[in-house]
Amino acid sequence: MKIGILTFHYTINQGSVLQAYCVENLLQEQFPGARVEVVNIVPMMREKYELRFVKGNFPFISVKKVQKYRSLRKFVREHLSLSQRVYHNSLEKQIQYINNQKYDLVCTGSDTVWFNSVKLKNLIPNIYFLPNEINSKKISIAASVDPLINEECYTSKHEKLSQIFDDYELITVRDDTTRKLISKFTHNKVEMIADPTILFDFEKKLKLDNSGRKRPFRKKTIGIGITDSKLNEILVKELSTDYQVTNLYDHQSLNFDFIFDELNFYPNFDIIITDRFHISIFSLKLSNALVINVERSNKNKAKNSKGRFLFQNIGLSEYFIRWETSENQLFMDSLKNIISEWDEDSFIKRNEKFQEYIKKEKAIWKRLIQSVKI
Repeated sequence: MKIGILTFHYTINQGSVLQAYCVENLLQEQFPGARVEVVNIVPMMREKYELRFVKGNFPFISVKKVQKYRSLRKFVREHLSLSQRVYHNSLEKQIQYINNQKYDLVCTGSDTVWFNSVKLKNLIPNIYFLPNEINSKKISIAASVDPLINEECYTSKHEKLSQIFDDYELITVRDDTTRKLISKFTHNKVEMIADPTILFDFEKKLKLDNSGRKRPFRKKTIGIGITDSKLNEILVKELSTDYQVTNLYDHQSLNFDFIFDELNFYPNFDIIITDRFHISIFSLKLSNALVINVERSNKNKAKNSKGRFLFQNIGLSEYFIRWETSENQLFMDSLKNIISEWDEDSFIKRNEKFQEYIKKEKAIWKRLIQSVKI
């Protein structure tokens, strides 16, 4: 049996790379006798985007981006099973390449593989939808359209998308926004499943440092991983008087194993505030920190981010907060209130809920994947 995984394994993002690693391991666990590999299609139009190291000012080349690129590609080479690499932009050539591999099953996801991406020239459906011309059986694993900005670009392709999704053996998605959208196009049931970085214990297999979990409870250090510069400035200004504040994006790793340095960095903090989905997951799994997930109104106009859905599902809505760009003081008051109420009892209850969620989601994954007949 031969299984192919089609995802954004080449994207220079630790969340995307870890997702691919976890999906491969989850499938290998379920189908121990199968050859499981990542379909190594790297569209040249996406590769050019990942290679943008040049800056407009001195020193003109971002050493940090070069280092991150090289280290994440090193992780992919060393930890993923890959098919032969091709750089096809053409949908027809991509389909032909996949068919030539003679997979019994092709899996799309996890990641925002169904997002209407300018990096893929806003083509819907693209190869990550697994068009009908692909001969293998098809499933999706925790796929997503997040953030859903324009639903019409999908509904305008209703007939084609319906043909595609009705041909799936199993459709699993990781957020309610995606479930509601994809359900409009198919008679198949669209199932909910947790992100694969939750379903697979990557921290054990990669032997990551867990020394941070042995530290006594405290509230001294804060790591901020916010992608909006304005909000970053607000948080640093308001919190620096009482805490040691570090911008997670300023962390400079000179190690070729950048991804390990990044993951081992999170346990250093007592509090982590982030608008990033995977930083939230990694922090919950790898540290004892109070993890606060921020939904930004200038990114998610509707209150429907995958971070919101994740924290609601775990039962941790009290550690989720929305930032409205016009309500900075209200946001900071709410944030400081969350921090002030965090104590050792809160930590114990949070961990219990998270572990219960992991156990429940692993059981759901096992039931769903065992329903696939190859």
